[in-house]
Amino acid sequence: MGASSAGSDRYEELLVNPTLLKLASQRGDIDCGGLDYLLVKYGNFFQFIFSDRGGHVSVCIEADADPIRIGTQVKSLVQNRNDA
Repeated sequence: MGASSAGSDRYEELLVNPTLLKLASQRGDIDCGGLDYLLVKYGNFFQFIFSDRGGHVSVCIEADADPIRIGTQVKSLVQNRNDA
């Protein structure tokens, strides 16, 4: 799949994803009805990111897959788990 390195993934989870979610959420809250999720396309894969209970969930999806379908299914599973 051409995945990124573990060290790179650590900084993505600690710095990049929370910052992107914060900025996009603030923008979405102004006059767009909020933020549902972020979808980032890197060269080798997609990253589907959404906020969850004081943090976030980030799912790596292969470049030839349907990232919105897969990502929204994951989001639904996580939300159902939270509601249980």
